[in-house]
Amino acid sequence: MFEKTLSDLVKGLRSNKRREAEYVSKCIAEIKEELQSKDKSHTVKANAVVKLAYLQMLGYDMQWASFHIVEVMSSPGFAQKRLGYLGASVSFNDETEVVLLCTNMFKKDFQDASPFVVGLAINCLANICTTDLARDLVADVVQLMNSNRAYVRKKAVLVMYKIFLKFPDALRPSFPKLKEKLEDRDTSTVSCAVNVICELARKNPQNYLALAPIFFKLLTHTANNWMLIKIVKLLGALCPLEPRLGKKLVEPLTNLINTTPAKSLLYEAIHTVSVGMTPHLEIVQLSMEKLKDFVEDEDQNLKYLGLLAMGNFMKVHPRIVAEHKTMILKCLNDEDITIRHRALDLVSGMVTKKNLQDIVRILMEHVDNSEGSFRHDLVDKIIEVSSANGYAAVTNFEWYITTLCKLARVPGVCNGLNLKNQLMDVIIRVRAVREFGVAAMVDILRDIDMLSQCSRDPTSAEVMYAAAWLVGEFSDLLEDSKRAGVMDSLLSKRVMCLPEHVQSVYLHSALKIYVSSDLPPMQQAPQVAEAAAVPSGAVQARPANVPSAQLYNILDERLPAFEKSTLLEVQERACICHHLLELVKEAESLGSETILQSQFESMFLDELKPVAPKAQSKVPVPEGLDLDARIHDVELEDEPTEDESEHSANEQDEDSDGEKKKKKKKEKSSGWTEKERKKRITDPFYLGAKTASEEQAVLLDAQEVEAIPIFHLSDDEEGGKKKKRKSKKKKNDSDEDDGQDEPSTPNSSNAPLVHMGYEMPDADGDDEDANEDAGASRDELAAKLNVDLSKPLKASEKSKDHSSKRKDETESEEESEEEDKKSKKDKKKDSGKKDKKKKDKKEKSDKKSSKKDRESPREDQCPRLIPRSLGSDKMIKATYEAKAALDSNAKVPPVIVTVTLTNTGDFTLQPVSINVTTSMNVRLSTPPNELQLLGPGSSAEIRMELVVASVGKPHKVKCSIKYEATGEGAPAAPITVPCEMLLPCSSFLVARAMTHDEFNSLIGSNSTPHKSSAVIEAGGRPFKHSLHLLASLLNLRVVHSMDGAACLYAMSVLGHHVAVLAKAKGGSMVSVDMRCSDEALCQQLCNEV
Repeated sequence: MFEKTLSDLVKGLRSNKRREAEYVSKCIAEIKEELQSKDKSHTVKANAVVKLAYLQMLGYDMQWASFHIVEVMSSPGFAQKRLGYLGASVSFNDETEVVLLCTNMFKKDFQDASPFVVGLAINCLANICTTDLARDLVADVVQLMNSNRAYVRKKAVLVMYKIFLKFPDALRPSFPKLKEKLEDRDTSTVSCAVNVICELARKNPQNYLALAPIFFKLLTHTANNWMLIKIVKLLGALCPLEPRLGKKLVEPLTNLINTTPAKSLLYEAIHTVSVGMTPHLEIVQLSMEKLKDFVEDEDQNLKYLGLLAMGNFMKVHPRIVAEHKTMILKCLNDEDITIRHRALDLVSGMVTKKNLQDIVRILMEHVDNSEGSFRHDLVDKIIEVSSANGYAAVTNFEWYITTLCKLARVPGVCNGLNLKNQLMDVIIRVRAVREFGVAAMVDILRDIDMLSQCSRDPTSAEVMYAAAWLVGEFSDLLEDSKRAGVMDSLLSKRVMCLPEHVQSVYLHSALKIYVSSDLPPMQQAPQVAEAAAVPSGAVQARPANVPSAQLYNILDERLPAFEKSTLLEVQERACICHHLLELVKEAESLGSETILQSQFESMFLDELKPVAPKAQSKVPVPEGLDLDARIHDVELEDEPTEDESEHSANEQDEDSDGEKKKKKKKEKSSGWTEKERKKRITDPFYLGAKTASEEQAVLLDAQEVEAIPIFHLSDDEEGGKKKKRKSKKKKNDSDEDDGQDEPSTPNSSNAPLVHMGYEMPDADGDDEDANEDAGASRDELAAKLNVDLSKPLKASEKSKDHSSKRKDETESEEESEEEDKKSKKDKKKDSGKKDKKKKDKKEKSDKKSSKKDRESPREDQCPRLIPRSLGSDKMIKATYEAKAALDSNAKVPPVIVTVTLTNTGDFTLQPVSINVTTSMNVRLSTPPNELQLLGPGSSAEIRMELVVASVGKPHKVKCSIKYEATGEGAPAAPITVPCEMLLPCSSFLVARAMTHDEFNSLIGSNSTPHKSSAVIEAGGRPFKHSLHLLASLLNLRVVHSMDGAACLYAMSVLGHHVAVLAKAKGGSMVSVDMRCSDEALCQQLCNEV
């Protein structure tokens, strides 16, 4: 009575913030004492559980109290039961072991007369559902879907989605019941069914296409906005699969868009139009008008949703979205960065040849006024829209290079890598603008502000890298008056603050400029027309009067500072340049400048051509070439150990030590070779061996390899490649207009020539294979739920109890493991007697036979006990199973009787009830529930709980089944079927866990003085099957099992011990020796065996 309540715990936590851990430890200790309370009402334990639930939400683990939570869940009081279910929902997960104890408790609460108790159980199941719980309880939940209370029906419908996720095999048998709920008389139940099917359709919409007429009917007749949102979502997922459905939805969705005041429903309707109804221009234009209202609304959320939906229409109807360009550009000034991002995506989709420069100009203005990550996104978007489709929208490349240089000079723009790639790509590919580009790069190199900006923004150094590389590669385009200035900028002391790879390019470009200027007198300057035809990277001849002495002096003066650099690559390149200058000086003294100059020219004469990443895989490996073979032997040095150093001191052991070292080196060398071979598989610089998938790619011979077009593709090949690409794209006839700007190709007559054909063409099938691989790696859950719901149910799928399926699966797995072990032993014994050919034939035949065994049902599968017959007539059949409750907290655990009623007639039976006549020995603790409806051919279960006074003899219980038949020709009067139920002694046993040592001590004590024995015939089946039958019949648990013997244990509901020893005897016989603490019970159990 003095325990702390939840409010006391909260107040204590607030007052002990500085020593919270100490206070929580003290409270947990008090909670543990409360959980040990023997209060039968579970009030104290429930109070402890609710405090633990609060601590769990604060981050403290309460898994240690899982068993106590189960105790509170089983409390008869609603208040305590609710707190127990709350604790389980908060703390239980898939790894909680005591979840298995909740199965029977859920079954019991599902049959409770109070709908609120049933609702508590369903809510908890939705939170802690596991695969085992879903398998064992799916039949009970399906039965609850037929409840006469809408409160229970809608909760049962909703929890089916969680059951489907954990146990997908329940989808096909349960889907007809779920489909019936779409026409339920209660609107909330229909809404729940729509929710479940909508979530399932998100994973596999094709399976629910047949339900489109039902959803269309609901769309036109319901007024519930939340249900309409789900229906519109579901129809939107089905529209791409059935084009006729989109045409059918035009009228109702148009009415919905024009009339609904709900913004959420309006957006979902517009989203459905953007997903599957884009060919219908009228409703598309109506949707765009509504989206305009969204974007112009003051609510930021509506504005974002409007821009998001416009992005969907942009993919199919860019011209319709472009009509709202002014409104979208205004959104670039919005305070919300997410809205600015959405507007930026829309602006990039409206770019054409005519408006590219205007849109880039507007974006450049926002670059100057923006800050942070949005500025970087703006720069990336400018590069993306300009370089799209091989610079199709760019008509003036000088403008584009100028724009890139302006972006490079903007402080705070961390897009140096993208700018570098663009500058190099444009100047290399577009030869007509190369001279202008080199001049722009010279201005960047001589810009002091750019060098100082590199210290603040490291990515700006990448732009300097591109400028230096381009100036050196195309140094023949430099003006003579600027060469000395460029050389001075490349070797300035300020350059030494740049990164290592940038300084290395600076030195290399300086050497290129010097080599290109110092030419022999007999070479003449080429004409301008010829200069345009020289391939990229080739050094052109210049007039002989170009002074090189000044460049030589600059190099000779500035290189020593770079030779002392701490950066290895920079130091190495500076030393190489210095040695080359020494050769020039030496050649000048010997008078051999011409020979040296020709050799210098050859260093940079050849063009470096790009190669596609997959081009190397198309080059065949010559015959006789082993790429894994070592070119030379590498001597591996081992660190000498103490033992080896001692042996090396002795001259007598030198030979033996040498042999050991050679052997060890050989082992390491072979291991290194294998390791290197595995490493080379993923190394792009090694050609791998041919595989089955690459067989087609390496069939080229030597002549075909020589004919591969590496420099560029011919016009015919380029045209053919474009035709293939165009054929793969879908044509949008609705947007084709005479006045519309068509996307220009890089090689159009009005645009400068963009050389996009350097790389070797990739194989057409590579991308398709990649797409197939991506499609193969689908969502595993979606694959499990991808079942054909239109096919009729099989006989195995109609069974409602899935709990036995788990047992059959585990037993079949154990059988297959044992057979595999036996087959392996047999193969080892026969391997010395038979030759290889016979052995291969035997393995093949074994594989075939094992495959047949997997495909066809096994004849030696573990048998199942047939339920006992209760009674039957022409229209109904009843069977029952009786077992003692496992997790009951009652003093005398009840016997749970499950009666399965099957309608064998042609009439609908309603209602169906069972009346039980009690006696002094048997009384009802929980009366049987009543079935409201039992359709033709369907089955349902009725559960009841009985309490027995003695377990020494079987009890007979008289009962009757009462029902009424409805339909044409059905009997008018109610029908009563008298029955008699036999409760054997085995139904009073509860399987209890026990260790082998505890079993031995029980047998050795006087707790089980009464003995009895029996012998059963196995019928040619293995001992394992007989053991399974025995354990199922008597409700025993296997304590220990070995080859041909097993011990089992159970306890009666009145506390009597039952110990059983089963042994396999010759002639397919099994002996059963039983010991029990009650003589009559022992004899009756042997009679049952």
